[in-house]
Amino acid sequence: MALFLVKTRNNFLARCCSSRGQSLIEALALSFVAMAFISVFLGTLYFSSAHAGINYLLHEHLVCNATQQLKNCRGHFLKKSKIFLFLSEIKKIETFEKRGKYRGLVKIKMPLGREIQISKELDLYK
Repeated sequence: MALFLVKTRNNFLARCCSSRGQSLIEALALSFVAMAFISVFLGTLYFSSAHAGINYLLHEHLVCNATQQLKNCRGHFLKKSKIFLFLSEIKKIETFEKRGKYRGLVKIKMPLGREIQISKELDLYK
């Protein structure tokens, strides 16, 4: 009886661990799923960091325009935005003042045909 169990067990292990290409197919399927997950994760990370970074830089740009009134504020914004937008490009930057409030608008062309529009308003207390 013990001999029968040993044979059956060895036969089961031989079937499970055969290298007839099944492990290659499973590895390819798993690698496609892993690459899809990593791509979605990296895309989400890029889009969110680009939005948060440009939102912060737009606020700094408005503060620069309101307090220093320099012409190179736009240059600083464009220079610093390259860090966040290495796969994207800025289509339009508008800043204007109305009744003591500074407003800014940035349009960005993102990968995959997406376009983001970020607007910000700054009201300085004097």
